[in-house]
Parts: sequence; structure tokens; C-alpha cells
Amino acid sequence: MSVTSANPNGPPSESWYVKTLPSIIPPVAGGMAIIPVYWGIERKSALQNIKPVPSFTVTQALVAGSKAAPIISGIIGAQMGAQIVTENTLTRCFNKGEKPGIGVTVLSSVTVGAISSPFLTIFNGKSMGMNWIESLRAMSIYQVAMIVSRETSFLISIRISDPLNDKLKESLGESRKVKYTSAFISGVLGSLFGHMADTGLTCAQNKVPVTTFRHLWRGSGTRSLTLGTFNVLYSVLNDALVILGRSLG
Repeated sequence: MSVTSANPNGPPSESWYVKTLPSIIPPVAGGMAIIPVYWGIERKSALQNIKPVPSFTVTQALVAGSKAAPIISGIIGAQMGAQIVTENTLTRCFNKGEKPGIGVTVLSSVTVGAISSPFLTIFNGKSMGMNWIESLRAMSIYQVAMIVSRETSFLISIRISDPLNDKLKESLGESRKVKYTSAFISGVLGSLFGHMADTGLTCAQNKVPVTTFRHLWRGSGTRSLTLGTFNVLYSVLNDALVILGRSLG
């Protein structure tokens, strides 16, 4: 299969296969990236619920991660589609087709968070041993609000981490090392910004009352390191799959 196809009226155009890679690769990379770090999600949920931290063998951790992988792939795919549609629609309505501003981006993030809340509820519930039916039955407006708050906080953290990432590039130059360091920093900051909302969601799903401010931060270290590492793995795998996909095309 060729990467380009003949076009008698102009330069070669990309094949349908190459054009679909941007939609296929992120969900696949996300599903693969969650496998080695998923145990951290279960650990943070136990800490948030004030329960004994589960222990895993390497095999058990990888099996649990493999079971969670399809959910993460679905979440990323759904969010990508929803983000594109909502951001394009909002840009046409409020920015007259120009590049989306921060207001449009935040409103888009809130919309996408609300749309993807059932999938995110299922994933978070899985980290506590709940099946998808139990997670959806227990779903409430409060939980949706916590998810939207968490996803919007993550967006804000990305905006804040961008200048730091730019500084790294200015000091160290453009390289994969700088790119992956930036991915880790963004993941950690995004986790910390949205952790209180994540604790609210986790405890609401497990019917555990949050009684102190300190409780809201339980599991924050585990979660931030987990998401920071996930971001790096996702970025590495995404790059590798793009190269592989184009070579196969």
C-alpha cells in the first residue's frame, strides 16, 4: 500500500490509510500506555477511600492494566471526537472561524467532560472493583460535576505548564528528551490541579464521606506520578506508532 496516491491535477495526496492514522493511533497508544501504570490508579483509589492498599505481582498488575486498556482507548477516542466537534462548533459561533481562544477551549473542555463522564465513571469505578453496570447505576449529578471539574482543571494545568515547557525548549533545544520531560510535567500538574475533584468522585462512588481537607489530597502523590508516567509512555508510543504506521503505509 502506497503512502501517496496519484493526483493528475496537483501534488500527490495522502492515502486514506495515512489520513486515518491521527484518529487511530492516540486511542491505541493510550490503551497500551495504561497497562504498566494501571496499578497506580487502583492504589490511589484505595488511599482516597481509606482502605488497605492492594498488592500486585508484576503479572497481576499487567493483567489488570490489560483489562483497563480498552476502556482508556474508548475514552480517548470519544474525547477526541467530541473535542473536535465541540471546538469547531464553538469557534464558528464565537470566534468567527478564527483560532479558538481560551474561553472557547475551556467551554469545549467542560462540554467534552460532560459527554465523556459515563466512560470516565466506569473507568474510575473499575479501579475500586466495580463493574460498568454498578458504576453507571451509582452515577449522579455530583459525580458528573466532579468529572467536569477535574477535566477542566487538567486543561488549566496544561495552559500553566506550557510556558515552563517553552523555557525547557529554549534552554535545552528541541529534542525527544525535552518533549517527554514536558509530558511528565504536564501530567503531574494536571493530576495535582484536578486531584480534589478526583477524590470527590472516587469517594462518592464508594459512598465514603470526605470529612477533612487533608482527605481530599490522599493519593495525590501516587496519582501524579502515575499520570506523569502515563503521559510519557503515551507520547513515546504515539511517536513510535506514527513512524510504524507510515512505514507500513
